[in-house]
Amino acid sequence: MPAQHRPRERPRAEDATGPVPRRFGLLRDPSAALVLLVLASAFLAAWGESRRWGGIDYYQFWVVGRAVAGGEAGDVYSDAERARLGEAYWKAAQRELAAVQVPGADPAALEGPGLRFQAARMRQKLETYSTPFLYTLVGLAATGDYFADQERFHHASLIVFALAIFALARRAGFPPLASALALAAFLLVFAPFSSDVRVGNVNRLLLGFVALALWLRSGARWRMRQVLAGFVLGCAAMFKPNLAFVLAALGAGDLARRRWRELFQLALGVALGALFAFGVSSAYFGGTGAWTSWAREVPELMEQYDHALVRGNFALSRLLRETRSLGDQPLVYLAVLVALFVAILFLSRRAGRRELEGGAAPERADAEWDVLLAGAGGALSLLTAQLAWIHYFLLAIPLALYLLRPRPEKAERGTALLRRVAALGATLCVGSRSLAGFSEAGPRGAALVSGGTLVLFLLAASDAPRAAPRHVR
Repeated sequence: MPAQHRPRERPRAEDATGPVPRRFGLLRDPSAALVLLVLASAFLAAWGESRRWGGIDYYQFWVVGRAVAGGEAGDVYSDAERARLGEAYWKAAQRELAAVQVPGADPAALEGPGLRFQAARMRQKLETYSTPFLYTLVGLAATGDYFADQERFHHASLIVFALAIFALARRAGFPPLASALALAAFLLVFAPFSSDVRVGNVNRLLLGFVALALWLRSGARWRMRQVLAGFVLGCAAMFKPNLAFVLAALGAGDLARRRWRELFQLALGVALGALFAFGVSSAYFGGTGAWTSWAREVPELMEQYDHALVRGNFALSRLLRETRSLGDQPLVYLAVLVALFVAILFLSRRAGRRELEGGAAPERADAEWDVLLAGAGGALSLLTAQLAWIHYFLLAIPLALYLLRPRPEKAERGTALLRRVAALGATLCVGSRSLAGFSEAGPRGAALVSGGTLVLFLLAASDAPRAAPRHVR
């Protein structure tokens, strides 16, 4: 057969040139297998954590949701109703425990009634400051069996958190294996995650809202994806108002880049989402009065609630107030941070990316930019709040992922490498239990956690002019 018509033969493993390298999967790669093993171990350990904690925050959401659904609640935001509901459900928890408890046995040993008893004992008077939409969603998902409901809530929150971290890491440019490793790290050693599990709060779900909105904005190919992203963020802000900072940051980014159509669609979606959340929750509560009462209580929460650092508050504003670093007006730095962020966004409009690093596609640049904006908005909500429990700092994760993202080899030199080291150190300050000493809340812990968040914010802000995708008309 002529040489030009001879079929090309595949080299065989026994050829003298040596064994043929075979394309291997994840399980054939030792490093990949180890990462997956660590991730599976971390996930399974977190999966069973709900059986150890009563979930004192989830308990309040559950009580209010059940009481409203059963028509046994008045104005849940009034002081009298907080005391009445707390006492009524505390007595119910005692009766449930007494029905199954063996005399002399430890209540904590009784998994179901025991966990409810622990939470109810801590919440004999409720602290109802969450939105009616949050209580509505928890109430709609509840069945009346506290242990089963709390476990389902924890498992759903864990799944949402895992998907959110993986999605955010991918939007930031992490390859799949590195995304899995990032998730394992946050599951194992990140104190805000552990705290959110213990108290049963909703910050894991908030990251899910953010990740879904970012995927819709720059990942999905649907025609109305910006409207859908706005709808998600509108619902999210009605679920937990501090996500309004994320929404504002994304909107400001569109405004700075003169993306008028995207900005209009985002605003339309936000309005639709807010109206949807308002309508559903008003129907659940039997009127709009719940929102009026909630709006009345928010200023009182800021003024009357004990925000002392020794009670577990990690807010930078409270730290500045107690240390008198800015005199009697610690919130003066709020205007400075917001003005800095806005100024950098508009500077970014002029700079843009002359060339996408490593030949990256425009879609990747947009995705990374959105992670930066959402992370900066989350950090601003933490840095300007008067009250920030440690689990609130799950919102610092998007910035950490953005700053630690893989970059082209030529960019991993000089100042870029120093910035990565600084970002890693700041992330450890926010999330390391041993470094901050979370068992003893106070100025030291607040300085490390809020200081680390501030460093992440400043690093991302300084990176914004270089990272902003160039607007193409």
